[in-house]
Amino acid sequence: MASLAVQPQQPSTNPIATGTSGLYFYVNTITTPIDQNLQILLGAVGNTGSFTNISTDPSEYQWACTQVRNAGGNTGYACGGVIGPNFFGADKMLYTINYVILLITPRDESSMGTSSAIKARSGVTPVATHGFVVLRDLTRVTNGIFQAIEQKKQQNAYPGSEYFEQLKAYLSNEPMLYIEGLCANRAAGRGAGMHMMDLVHRIALDTGPDIYQGCKLSALVYVIQFYFRKFSYRFRKGCYGDGATKNLTAEQLRSLNNMVPRLPRLPEDDAAYDYRPWVEFLKLLSISGFNAQTTQEQAARVLTLRDSPKEMFDEDGDIYAVTSRLIEALKKLGWEDQGYKMYFCFYNNPQFDINTYGYSTDFTQHIIQSAREASGKNPARKSATGVTEATERVQGRTTTQQVRGMLDKSTKGHPKQGGRKRRRKRTKKRALKKKHRRTKRKRKRKTRRKKRGGRHKLSHKKCKILRHQHSKLAQSLNMVGKALRVQCKKRL
Repeated sequence: MASLAVQPQQPSTNPIATGTSGLYFYVNTITTPIDQNLQILLGAVGNTGSFTNISTDPSEYQWACTQVRNAGGNTGYACGGVIGPNFFGADKMLYTINYVILLITPRDESSMGTSSAIKARSGVTPVATHGFVVLRDLTRVTNGIFQAIEQKKQQNAYPGSEYFEQLKAYLSNEPMLYIEGLCANRAAGRGAGMHMMDLVHRIALDTGPDIYQGCKLSALVYVIQFYFRKFSYRFRKGCYGDGATKNLTAEQLRSLNNMVPRLPRLPEDDAAYDYRPWVEFLKLLSISGFNAQTTQEQAARVLTLRDSPKEMFDEDGDIYAVTSRLIEALKKLGWEDQGYKMYFCFYNNPQFDINTYGYSTDFTQHIIQSAREASGKNPARKSATGVTEATERVQGRTTTQQVRGMLDKSTKGHPKQGGRKRRRKRTKKRALKKKHRRTKRKRKRKTRRKKRGGRHKLSHKKCKILRHQHSKLAQSLNMVGKALRVQCKKRL
């Protein structure tokens, strides 16, 4: 579809009723003024050749919103148990979202039955919505979304919405296409989610740099590494310059991103709490202002709390879990559910100097190569080095403690980390000295082993430390014993 003027509005159709599979693009005219930018966007959508229909009809958009909340057919909700249908409420979809993409595919044969007569009587259609993408156009925040919210507030039957007020505090105009949600279940086909993500990137890229500089999303914890590797999403403060702010330098941002490839893989959604590196990393993201709906000030106040074990009680007053006071406070702020802001910048250093090219999708690699060519750099290579090795060559090893120190203002007077070290020339004399040191260490270890067998008294300081450790272990053991008695009906 090249422009709105060329193609008149088509009569309303229901692809589910007609049994027509394909991709469908819907525009919300409440939040999206019909102007030249929309024509350029729809031209880019049409040029992909992937969409069966492109609609600007308000009634069709409302129907698409209901499909988002009911997506999945008989094979379960398209987002699984990670995001519920309530996340895409009616007011949110009508007054804060600009575009919706639906993926309609044939139903899973196992859910269709065998009798056509039974299918006809039960009203089961041969196709269903098995995937979708919900998009917010951040170039239309002031001129579109905020206007729609104010229009909704003026309705007599509308009592006001806390959600809208919160959203207005976090939304701002940016040259970005924001992915509010993307889901697809197994009936959508293998790799459907990745295909739709690439399609969104292609639309934003073809629309041009005058409108979109890239895409943005708020990643849930368990998919941070996936977006980082496959689609080159990075933790940065926008796509202009080096992505830094007055509080966060480019070096600090790269150090944060450098930690992502070295974090352990999460086996499930809520497993981040069980891995200390993840807990520390999410703390750093929160105090750096990357939590989607938690301010830096809120995160900083919470992190000043003294961490201690916290017992969780049910309605009967019985202990059902033992958790951390700090983690529970962060949960109340939406530490896990709201996601963490990530950018994929098409034209300004998409990889942010952290090489994940070999793991990226083909279209992501195309964007990376185009950006490198435009900046006069050598083409990126798929070669062989893993992500960890590639990042270490660029930035060196970055530990959690180092990043915390970099983010702490009290470290300004400390010497700068890193720098090139001159390699000492290896000589025969130095080699002999090294060999001699190894021999001396071996002798010392042997002597220590002999001494360990005898009785000797510990110092007062060592005894004090051991008593403190014993009391902490005894307290933890007591809490575990309570949990076992209540939950497992067993004695320790």
